[in-house]
Amino acid sequence: MVVLDGLASADVKMLTGRLCTIRMPSGNLLQVPIDEAKDHGPVHSLFFKGLTRKDIPEGSEIVLKLDPDPQAKVAAAASK
Repeated sequence: MVVLDGLASADVKMLTGRLCTIRMPSGNLLQVPIDEAKDHGPVHSLFFKGLTRKDIPEGSEIVLKLDPDPQAKVAAAASK
């Protein structure tokens, strides 16, 4: 789970399935689909199956793709 420092979308339900790029403080990039998103008032949390805290370190930047990508889960699974 990643807790954002703000709102990622006006409708949190629209975030599930969207492809996002995670830019880590090291400069490494990771592209993964959002498996679930929850609204906590002033912030959103995003859930990524198969990732741990070490995979997304504090200080990472999350950039959301505009359109959901149904093939993203297949691509992410195949790259592991």
